[in-house]
Amino acid sequence: MGQQTILLKKLRHFFWGIFFALFVLGNTGCSFNNIKRARSLYQKNKKTEALEMAQILLDPEEAESIRVDAVNLIGRIGSENQEKMGKMSGKTLMPYLNNSTPFMQTIIIKNLGLIPYPEASAELIKLSLTTDEDTMEEIFIAVRNIGQPAIDILKNRYQTAPGEKEKLFYQSFLRKLGVTINK
Repeated sequence: MGQQTILLKKLRHFFWGIFFALFVLGNTGCSFNNIKRARSLYQKNKKTEALEMAQILLDPEEAESIRVDAVNLIGRIGSENQEKMGKMSGKTLMPYLNNSTPFMQTIIIKNLGLIPYPEASAELIKLSLTTDEDTMEEIFIAVRNIGQPAIDILKNRYQTAPGEKEKLFYQSFLRKLGVTINK
């Protein structure tokens, strides 16, 4: 009787493991199909629908590869029609900028720079003070692509920097962008 009980428990655990694995695979498959569907909508020039579908896939519960694909699709949509879709794409990505892994944050920054989305300037410049080298390079490219709105914020931060360290950082950033600073 004791061995039967142990065997039944092992079988129960085995079946629960199989069920869980199938559940996880099923959900990943749905997300993969959704990103394919979003790309298909994009290719059919249904950009608003593609953007909405890609936004759903930004959920932190999604696999990182799915989120990367969704962010890149959102960036592509925004970069093609900057007037209308650029603002929508930028607005879609901004809430995820500070609520992501460092890798995802770098992908989001890259795409905000592709759009370019001026409303992201202040947040990107704020992040530049505390980020790693790879992310800093993406921030620099994004700020350069955004242009004058971001440069104006950088100049203001340089002029109002509370300490010498921050002032030197902003000065270096501006010089890298080719902006001369009047002291």
